[in-house]
Amino acid sequence: MTEGKDTVSGTVARVIPWKTGKGYFLNIADDSNDYYGFGKCKGEVGCFVELEVSEGTG
Repeated sequence: MTEGKDTVSGTVARVIPWKTGKGYFLNIADDSNDYYGFGKCKGEVGCFVELEVSEGTG
């Protein structure tokens, strides 16, 4: 695994596309963190996903 990155998995609870259409916010059931990504979300509500994440520096 690349240093500074981690893996998160779970069932998608909510996907909110950005108004700009350039990305999305994603929530996983039983996880209090909010995740975001660029482009189109590959997961759908109710699907199991495994994400490679890294802490933001922005």
